[in-house]
Amino acid sequence: MMKHKLLLIVLLNLAILPLANAQKQSDENQLLLQEYKYGKGFISVGNINLTVNDKFKVKPDVAEFTVTYKTEGNSYKEASDKNAVTMKEFNQFLLDSGLKKADLTTVSYRNLERQIEQPIKTKTVQYQSSYVVQLYIDQNLFFNVTEILDKNGIHNIKQNNYDFNLKQSGNISHYVFNLQEVASSREKAKQLVQQKYQNIVDELKKLGDNTITVSAYDNQENAQDTNAELVKKYYVLNTLALKVKNFDLIGKIMAKAQALNISVNNDLSYSVSDEELENTLQQHEKMLYKKLEEKANRLLGNHYQLGVANYLNYTATDDFPIQKNPRLYAQSLVAQEASIDNKIDIQTPEDLELILTMEGSFEIVRKIIN
Repeated sequence: MMKHKLLLIVLLNLAILPLANAQKQSDENQLLLQEYKYGKGFISVGNINLTVNDKFKVKPDVAEFTVTYKTEGNSYKEASDKNAVTMKEFNQFLLDSGLKKADLTTVSYRNLERQIEQPIKTKTVQYQSSYVVQLYIDQNLFFNVTEILDKNGIHNIKQNNYDFNLKQSGNISHYVFNLQEVASSREKAKQLVQQKYQNIVDELKKLGDNTITVSAYDNQENAQDTNAELVKKYYVLNTLALKVKNFDLIGKIMAKAQALNISVNNDLSYSVSDEELENTLQQHEKMLYKKLEEKANRLLGNHYQLGVANYLNYTATDDFPIQKNPRLYAQSLVAQEASIDNKIDIQTPEDLELILTMEGSFEIVRKIIN
């Protein structure tokens, strides 16, 4: 039994020996690494985590806005073909002006169908001649007068109680009525209304002292529509988003769009390109790193030193409102029609604010005290 125990102890020692040697080797390697980084007499005692940030002004270098072109046709193809011709001309103008294909994005292309009432005009043109007639009659003869008017197709007369120029006497009252005649020619309509008026005048004279005059005359084409039919109209609404880096082109592009009857949507916004953001980061990263080191040294004081960085991260966030998705006025025909506005707000872009943040983790080093 004693031999078995002795053998077990020997085996355990043999098993522990490689682990101990490995740990010793790791510790020696760690000391060699620290000596390589900081020289003899220094040792790493921990880590410190820090964050610093700063704000910077950045000039916008990109303008973004959308335009919408609406075309109408008796079929989708007709409306689409019309749209394609004009938009092709507009796109070529943009490319010739210096924009790239990547700066042009079709963000909405919609086909719409709408039923509208279309009047059906009469085949024969007619003319209407009319008189406005002033009539002064004795109330005792009122029913006799209306009988004459009824025979001539006049069934509506109105009393004028506001004629202050009339010197009324007795039972004399002032009335107004209209005479109208329609014919296939202007001359014929005129003759008919004259004839009817003369018939009334002649018959009123037989009743006695009744005054009748014409105060207004009109003879014009009778533009009345008899019926209307429902017809289908087809619309194509094409909305294009533009990125413009040369701000001097904005006014020229909008003028060209309006010359082609393309609506310029009032959604102009300014932003900073990825290239400009990268330039800003490169310009300020060294300065932020220096601020990070200074903050660490202030916190460590005189007893410890700042070692190498184990981790660094550099981020940028904007503190300005950039419209990532331009407003689209082409979602419906009603919205498109409501968007037409000749007053486009073009303002000089203000500097935008960018927040740069750097965070890092550093080793803390101190001298070895013997």
